[in-house]
Amino acid sequence: MEHRKSPFIHFFQFLGKVQFTMVLLLLGVVVMTVGTIIESRESREIAQSVIYGAFWFDTFLFLIGLNLVISVINRIPIQRHQWAFVLVHFSIVILLIGSWVSHSIGYEGQAMIYEGSTSNQLFLDTKQLRLDWVGGEAIFPIEPGTDLTGKILQEEEGTRPAVRILEYIPRGTQKVLLGEGRPQDPPGIRFSITGDQEFVNDWEIAKGGRATVRDVGSYEVEVVPVPSEAFLAARREAKPSAGYRVILHARADSSPVEIPLPEGLGKDFQIGDGIVAKVESFFLNARLVKGVLEDVPTAAINPAVIVEIRTASGSERHTLFTQFPDFNVIHNRDPNQKRIERLAFVGAASIPKTRISVLVGPGEQLHLQLTTDSGIEAAVPIAVKEGILLQSSGVKFELTERLLHARSNLRVKPVPDGWQGGESPYLKVELNSQGVGESFWIQYGSMAQHELAGQGVVTVFGQEIRTLPFTITLKEFEVLTHPGSSRPSEYRSQITLTPASKSLPPREEVISMNRPLDEQGFRLFQSSYKLGKGNEPDATILSISHDPGVPIVYISFGMLVLGITWYLRNQSRQAMLLSRAADRAREQLALAGNDER
Repeated sequence: MEHRKSPFIHFFQFLGKVQFTMVLLLLGVVVMTVGTIIESRESREIAQSVIYGAFWFDTFLFLIGLNLVISVINRIPIQRHQWAFVLVHFSIVILLIGSWVSHSIGYEGQAMIYEGSTSNQLFLDTKQLRLDWVGGEAIFPIEPGTDLTGKILQEEEGTRPAVRILEYIPRGTQKVLLGEGRPQDPPGIRFSITGDQEFVNDWEIAKGGRATVRDVGSYEVEVVPVPSEAFLAARREAKPSAGYRVILHARADSSPVEIPLPEGLGKDFQIGDGIVAKVESFFLNARLVKGVLEDVPTAAINPAVIVEIRTASGSERHTLFTQFPDFNVIHNRDPNQKRIERLAFVGAASIPKTRISVLVGPGEQLHLQLTTDSGIEAAVPIAVKEGILLQSSGVKFELTERLLHARSNLRVKPVPDGWQGGESPYLKVELNSQGVGESFWIQYGSMAQHELAGQGVVTVFGQEIRTLPFTITLKEFEVLTHPGSSRPSEYRSQITLTPASKSLPPREEVISMNRPLDEQGFRLFQSSYKLGKGNEPDATILSISHDPGVPIVYISFGMLVLGITWYLRNQSRQAMLLSRAADRAREQLALAGNDER
């Protein structure tokens, strides 16, 4: 009686047949073609997310491996001459397993290390959103090519805030706008400057209790928070000064104190909080002679002063220049104590632009004050939507909006096709904690700080960071050039590699273009470099990969070589047997012919 095979057996055997192999090969050609088109038109990252990193692609590779395994099972019992077939098929299966391990567990990134510095961090190409709050942190991977709109990343629990993505723009551009802030935010203004040669429409926000300055072409505009009536009264006074003067601020929110020169030379000036300032020396033609600052009348004009700042705990000396402020130095400063917030040495020739100061009081008080070559003019009242003609320049300044509490808001939109400007990924994130909500845009590579229900939350949108099991210290980086040219022929890094395990000692290594380094399952390549400018040190850029599937791939190649060798040996043996059989046949035919004769 003939036994009929069940449908399951038929289906199982079909999975190992050549017909199913041809279907998989045809499907593979289509998938690879589509992946190549997406990678060339969009990006490698999107192709990885949509195709090569998708679950269905892993399923497709699994079917290829299953087809190879079942094709071997269908040939059981395996004959001796079929062992080459088995080895080749299983080598491809092991190759697929190694590729899956590399894809699932392996990763690759870059590390940039400056000369003399140490790092154990690896920055991957993948994006992530990181949140830190009091008592916890969370990291969320941001996968490209997926719809993240409305995705809830984290539910609220205790002090842990709820996190939701409102929108994700992988290629966007931003515009920063003035917006309403919270009660703890500083004041801000919107203003316009109009004239025959001028048109400015801009805004500015104070930073905490300090004034901030915005350069708007021919002018500088600053928002100055007014902490007290005494501060405002001091700013109402006109302070003309066509000569040189030292301007000092004891604190960020204190009124400035000016020392006119040369009449103030050698006199003590009380700045406040027990701080005394004195201009010890004043040079119009300052030159450094044998390490000492002197006045050289025959030299070019280079105004400089030496200012002593005294407190009950000691003193320090500041050397200040009007034309070259980068050369200002401080002597005898105590690093643990800051005696004065800010000081500057200015003169008529050192004020390149007129400064427009808007003094914002805690109430409805608004004042306008100018600083020109002639000094600081008296502060005058100003109202919103009221224009004031600046007599010194003939332009009109108008305060178009005033916010007691302001903050900068981002307006983000996708870039159109063919966009040539700057672009960046953006996330719009919503945070909620104990009934308090906050939504905001955050740009890739930036950080945002917010306060929810009395606790601070720090949000970072950037690269995924992995910690290496060793630290790298760059001792020296050097670039070798071709003889007679500036074209690099090789660049290499001399490093000290320190394993995390204290049982292993540090060791010196060299990584160059053609000399990678293998360490604890990681391979370090010399990828690129960054040459420092001025006092900035050089930096090396290393590509570091961790690929645990490589040993498995090596095993598959070994099996493939063994299988091919076995197959060629069998073919050679069969050819030899056929040759012997042909020789015997010819001999028999020859004998038969002789018998007939």
